[in-house]
Amino acid sequence: MRRLHPGEAVTEADHRAWLDYQTAHLSEKRFVVLETGETLAGYVQYSVSGGVLTVEELEIAPGWQNGVALRSLLRALPELLPDGVQTVTAYIHKDNRRSRRLAERLGLRSAGETASGQSLRYTAARSNFRL
Repeated sequence: MRRLHPGEAVTEADHRAWLDYQTAHLSEKRFVVLETGETLAGYVQYSVSGGVLTVEELEIAPGWQNGVALRSLLRALPELLPDGVQTVTAYIHKDNRRSRRLAERLGLRSAGETASGQSLRYTAARSNFRL
């Protein structure tokens, strides 16, 4: 994460909890990586379970946040929505206004806080999810 967000303050405990979860659920994860040459411009990590596609992480490197990288990742989303998906969900940090606005433009609506209270869960029926 520090490669994409060099100034981000991540505690050791948060990183450990994230890493433990990722390791335990690695077989469920799917990734779309956006590279330009040898540069990682961004990625989206998601999982699909029980008719729900959950966007777990969407990261765009600072030099690519002008919209081109984001639009490229979003163009890949229709392929990520398998036929059985009925709901799209995303978890967004409360302070990340840009991501919250993007989620709302995509048709997702806030459905409450996470257990930690640091993030909001956004959700939309597949029919309301728009690109």
